[in-house]
Amino acid sequence: MAAVAVFGLAATAGCSGPPGAELVSSRVEGYTNLIWLGDWVYYRASYEDSDSGTPFKRVPAAGGSAQEVPVDGLGDCMNKYLGSAEPDRVVAISDHELGLEYDCYTRDSSRPVYVRWDAARERSTLVDRPFSRTVSTTAAVFSAEAADGSTVYLTDHCGTDAAEPAATRAVCRQDAAGRVSAIARGVEAPAGLAVHGDRIVLTGTVHGHAGLWTVGPGRFDPVVQGDYGSVAFSPDGKRLVVEFEDHGFWSTTKSLCVIAAPH
Repeated sequence: MAAVAVFGLAATAGCSGPPGAELVSSRVEGYTNLIWLGDWVYYRASYEDSDSGTPFKRVPAAGGSAQEVPVDGLGDCMNKYLGSAEPDRVVAISDHELGLEYDCYTRDSSRPVYVRWDAARERSTLVDRPFSRTVSTTAAVFSAEAADGSTVYLTDHCGTDAAEPAATRAVCRQDAAGRVSAIARGVEAPAGLAVHGDRIVLTGTVHGHAGLWTVGPGRFDPVVQGDYGSVAFSPDGKRLVVEFEDHGFWSTTKSLCVIAAPH
């Protein structure tokens, strides 16, 4: 079982004061698949109880108004509700390029479509293969690709190890050669994962405590307590952008917070 540090009294949640600054917030829009590229934070906007899809947006990392990302070249591609096409997965493939993966629907068929998007030139190029790396299990969630060629992810069955206890997942690593090893175990409700160098951060519930965590061999250490979702490192690794959920009496507000990254 992984070691879990207990949250201290100084661990507070939210964006209105410490520990972070708010970029954008909404009562109707969620922020998934966060990527911090250059001066922008990119995300897929999600909406509860809606078939409108997940538009691809960005907001300045220094603060400002959110805007939809202008991706061209999709032709008659639509989402599964036959509305405007939105990417199902977005990955950073360089310091100025994103890889967008679509399930493209028409009225008669569907097909995968892969787009390389140059953030510096705001130019789209269709390519013939996916950008995201695959891991050796179909049960993987929240995978993050590390600079050494390995992939860190959560799963209920890490490699050839025994299955995790019911309703829990392990943080696993698959190296470039395909070897799989467990890093830490005991995640009950994962919500996001990010990697920078040898640092791993996780959002979700670990042994009954919800928050943002660092992950090390056999242990989870708390960064801040609260209901956090998607998370991403800044390009220099000094900050994190993370989705925070503030559950009010009548409604829930979701915000993007920028906080200092743990060392």
